[in-house]
Amino acid sequence: MAAEPHTDFKLDRITLRYRDAALEAEYMQYAPQALIRTVKPVVMSLLPILVLMAVFEITGLIDMPADWTSAAGVAVLLAILLLVALYAPRFIEHGILLVFVCTTALLLSYADTEAQFERMMPGLIMVVLLSNYVHIRYLFGIVGSLVVMAIVGAWGVSRGFDQTPLIDAGLFLVIGLVSSISISYTIDRQRRRLFAQVKLLAQERDNHERLALHDSLTGLPNRLLLRERMGQSLARAKRHHGQFAVLFVDLDDFKSVNDSYGHAVGDEVLRQIAANLQERVRDEDTVARIGGDEFVILSEHVQDDHGAKIAASRIQEAVAHRVVAQSNRSDLIHIQVTCSIGIALCPRDGDSLDDLINRADSAMYRAKRAGKDTTQFFRQDDKDGSRGARSVS
Repeated sequence: MAAEPHTDFKLDRITLRYRDAALEAEYMQYAPQALIRTVKPVVMSLLPILVLMAVFEITGLIDMPADWTSAAGVAVLLAILLLVALYAPRFIEHGILLVFVCTTALLLSYADTEAQFERMMPGLIMVVLLSNYVHIRYLFGIVGSLVVMAIVGAWGVSRGFDQTPLIDAGLFLVIGLVSSISISYTIDRQRRRLFAQVKLLAQERDNHERLALHDSLTGLPNRLLLRERMGQSLARAKRHHGQFAVLFVDLDDFKSVNDSYGHAVGDEVLRQIAANLQERVRDEDTVARIGGDEFVILSEHVQDDHGAKIAASRIQEAVAHRVVAQSNRSDLIHIQVTCSIGIALCPRDGDSLDDLINRADSAMYRAKRAGKDTTQFFRQDDKDGSRGARSVS
């Protein structure tokens, strides 16, 4: 069954969440994967370098400065955290925010004096800015930035710094936060709008395909889709030496329904019969409407005549189910119709699409002559009584 199409692509102006809950849930599945595609190449290219630096330090092949050693160790840890997040998409945004927090702690670990703290400011501002530019939701970026600012403030107070450098640091961080939020809000909104446009275009494409391959009145497959599915069934039957049945169904005296109650009622009867047919057949079978009151059922994996008869009896029960429709005078009317069915088996009665349709049609015509509301299998002498060659193309 096709998924229900999304109809509301509007965003909440504050949270940037889709008002359509299903669309929001779908985006939440898409966003981590898009973030992984963005981050993974960076992590995979940097990780070998960081690991190599750690190997050099452990083996003593290269005498690395203490600052570089500490930075490499923490960077390896951060890279591992990111790798874990990459393979747990639900937590990737949380993992990235943790990386920003750890990076802040790393920068602050090198500041023992107020002068060194001030030198750390460009790096801290970059952390605030980057927290909003890595494809995560802008709300996550705000949270990450606020956490970074809180860590900086708490760390400065714990060091007993004067208020002046802390106020200056806070001012710069707030300016960076406001700038990054404004930009990240726009980026996140455009990203979500683009996602919605892609979904809308996909829905329109699916709708055009459905209109091209399905009957406009009943929604059943039309001749084109029937031909495609019969081609697949024919290929499977040849490959696995299997068999399937083609049942040509024609409603008996349906013209009298249109004449008595009008075409609007007749259309409603056809829609309900189509729905009944789809409910009675198996999931792998195909019910197609190829004409006014003519249907073709493609019944898969039918091994013999007995299996075809069972399929035909289900179809007759579905058609004979009483239909309730509304007349032009708003009265409820109960209508019951019957059908005549012709059956052709592949490969016994033919191994081409047109032959199977034509021979099932011929058998159906004989069922009409036999008194209607009955089922007939194709016989070789039906060729002379056929209503003429038909094609599903």
